[in-house]
Amino acid sequence: MSSWTRAIVVSLSIVHTHNPRRPVPAGFSLEELFLPGVPLSFYRDAEKSASRNVFLRIDRALKHWERRGPSSIRQKAIRAAEEWMLERLQGSDGLGAIYPPMMYAIMALDVLGYAEDHPVRREAVRQF
Repeated sequence: MSSWTRAIVVSLSIVHTHNPRRPVPAGFSLEELFLPGVPLSFYRDAEKSASRNVFLRIDRALKHWERRGPSSIRQKAIRAAEEWMLERLQGSDGLGAIYPPMMYAIMALDVLGYAEDHPVRREAVRQF
């Protein structure tokens, strides 16, 4: 994985693990993106052993494990990702010196609980 990709993936994965959500503005809708009467779920192939069905089962199992699995593994991975990101923020011109990972780093610091006046977060904003 390239340095540029790692800079994006690591910080963005931290944000994703916290699954932040914002309220939808009143009157906002995405209805025009969907076909009427077409379900949003993935369909199964009629043939039980079809590879599509196998991947759907694997996906369902992984999502179940993600919700109910041991949180200690996730917390350890988040801390390792945080350390990786912080090491690369020090003495740099921003994470990867590219705008998307620089912004993702700020978002990651936010979801990790860094206050707006924390020196690391302030420096990340300055670099951005």
